[in-house]
Amino acid sequence: MQSSIRARLIVILTCLLLGSALLQGILLSAHIGSLEALADHWFTVGWSFLLVAGLSIWVVIWIAKDLTRPIEQMTQAAQKIVAGDLGQHVFINRQDELGVLAKSFNHLAETNQRRYQEITASKAQLETVIQNTVSGIFLLDAKGTVFLSNPTAGQILGFDPIADVPDHFSRLTADPKMSQALYDAILAGQPYQQTISITVPAQRVIELHVIPLTAGDRFVAVFYDISEASRLASIRADLVANVSHELKTPVTSIHGFAETLLSDNLVPDSTGRRFVEIIYRESWRLLRLVNDLLDLSYLELDPKAIEKRPVDLTEILHDVVE
Repeated sequence: MQSSIRARLIVILTCLLLGSALLQGILLSAHIGSLEALADHWFTVGWSFLLVAGLSIWVVIWIAKDLTRPIEQMTQAAQKIVAGDLGQHVFINRQDELGVLAKSFNHLAETNQRRYQEITASKAQLETVIQNTVSGIFLLDAKGTVFLSNPTAGQILGFDPIADVPDHFSRLTADPKMSQALYDAILAGQPYQQTISITVPAQRVIELHVIPLTAGDRFVAVFYDISEASRLASIRADLVANVSHELKTPVTSIHGFAETLLSDNLVPDSTGRRFVEIIYRESWRLLRLVNDLLDLSYLELDPKAIEKRPVDLTEILHDVVE
């Protein structure tokens, strides 16, 4: 009984009442030491759980940051590349999949930068050629809008290739023949060539070539100022025609005289007759050459005047051999 008194007890008296009568009481007791030990155990368990949970959360956050930091670097580098800074690289020293991805990203960035530099250099070279060529150049679409031109085109047609482009070709050239030729070329949709005489802004002879591009509805028009060449060709044709006319009369006379001498047997000597026959043949050959020169001069003035007819190649070869 003393041990029970010395021990600290928790006594719980429960009274159950039924009406006004006291039925009974129940005495419950337990050692406080046991309860304190149990409380200490659960306290330790609780703190251990909180410590483990906190450590786990910290580890998860560290791992997440370790994984997302390289991805954020590559994302930022990609955004700068899109903005035009092609020299971006990421520096990630890892041996896992993210390290492989970073190396691939750097390789792709270097490749894109190298190709961009090559394209830029090629574009600069092409622009230099276009700007300094002696031919006029148009890059236009199927609607006739000129997107690209060069100084030579402006000089030939009389417009400013920087201030007036892009615009429709009809507003870049005031000459109706040039506009009609470009319209016909676009409408044809195939390689087109024509020689045009324009009067605006000056009297010129233009040789126009229009080629459709395989990619898209674009066309390249290249035109040359052949006014001087055309003038020289006209002078040459006139000279050939005049000389041919001047030569034809005496050659015809020589040929007729030789024919008369041969037909009337006016040269009895065999040697003299042979000489007259040579004069007759050579004058006839020279007369044919003069006629050919006249025909060529006419064809230069009007190429459509060529008469096409079947010929006997055997006869031609026989004449050449003779």
